Amino acid sequence: MWPTRLDSFPLLLPEPRSWPFEVRQVATKSSSRRAPARPWEQAAVRTGERSSTAWPWLLAGGACGATGTIGRSRRRPAERDRRIVRGSSAQMMDWHGYRVRRVTFDESPRDGRPHIVLVHGFGGSIEYWRRIVPALTSAGYTVHAIDLLGLGLSEKPNIDYSIELWATQVVDFCSELEHGSKPDVVLVGNSFGSLISLVAARKMSQAKGIVMLNCAVGMNNKNMLKAPMDGLQKWFAGLVLSLVDFVFKSPVLDFLFSKYATADTVGPILESLYPTNPSAADAEIVSSFVTPAEDPGAVEVLRQIYTGDPGPTPMEIAEDPYFDSFPIKVVWGSQDGLTPITGGVGTYFTRLAKERDNVDFEIVAAGHIPHDENPEAVNKAVLGWLAQKPWQ
Repeated sequence: MWPTRLDSFPLLLPEPRSWPFEVRQVATKSSSRRAPARPWEQAAVRTGERSSTAWPWLLAGGACGATGTIGRSRRRPAERDRRIVRGSSAQMMDWHGYRVRRVTFDESPRDGRPHIVLVHGFGGSIEYWRRIVPALTSAGYTVHAIDLLGLGLSEKPNIDYSIELWATQVVDFCSELEHGSKPDVVLVGNSFGSLISLVAARKMSQAKGIVMLNCAVGMNNKNMLKAPMDGLQKWFAGLVLSLVDFVFKSPVLDFLFSKYATADTVGPILESLYPTNPSAADAEIVSSFVTPAEDPGAVEVLRQIYTGDPGPTPMEIAEDPYFDSFPIKVVWGSQDGLTPITGGVGTYFTRLAKERDNVDFEIVAAGHIPHDENPEAVNKAVLGWLAQKPWQ
């Protein structure tokens, strides 16, 4: 279940392929934080792994999607909409007392096709599906997308964030589609959105398949210490985790993001995540990563993501007998430096595709956000798999 080599772990420092580790921190609860009376509080604590974040992305990329900067104007999510959401209007809906954003494209599926539900990753939002939605709707699918609680333009309450929480949000959202008729769905996730989709699929009979785009190993990487490593490596990893934990629990985090969470900083970082097509990281997508930083509570969301329970690993979830026949399509960017195809998750699903007929693995020329960097290849891969109706 765990990778057998330490070099399968990408590093959270500037040269991710030159060291065997990735780093993050240990969570501690703050007595000032409001404890939410929500259903996910009852979920059991799970084990997790490393996330897919490099150090520059930690400082600036994360700020643009999940954090806030100091001294900016603060606007309610409902006051904004973005032109990326074309052909339909995004709406704010209530979820357990919180305001979350959703959108539906093309509400008349043909031939009884499953609805497609898009689940973004860290720093993402509805907007970064802009180049896959037209292909899916043109092929006759009804497509839905949400901003996960705490991310995008959804509300950012001061609570404990987790894979379990977001999976519960996805399940509840799917159960309310078509006025609660619970249509069949295929979940499409990117980065930790893929992991969220795996967890959510296990919780609902509606799910007929999953498309995983560059799946992350967890919400963060605190449980990397459970991976095989020698004493010195484990000591070093623990030291770095503690240092990152210190930074994220201190005012240093607020300073860093007040300084670096800007379009001028985030733009070049996003370009580096689009190695085969940097020009695709245009002003529109940069804005979609930066704008949520203006919301109240955004910095605290980042703190929670980096210090919270990392959740289960994709490997742990996929080993559940439920997934022995559950259709899974994996699409991976060949030049992803955050979750490299040779890392633990990529290696695991490459092997799984050779062992199970229900798992299909395809490599495309792209980095960590392949659907926006190389939409032609990703759309072809996804639509080809959907056309096979592997759930039948």
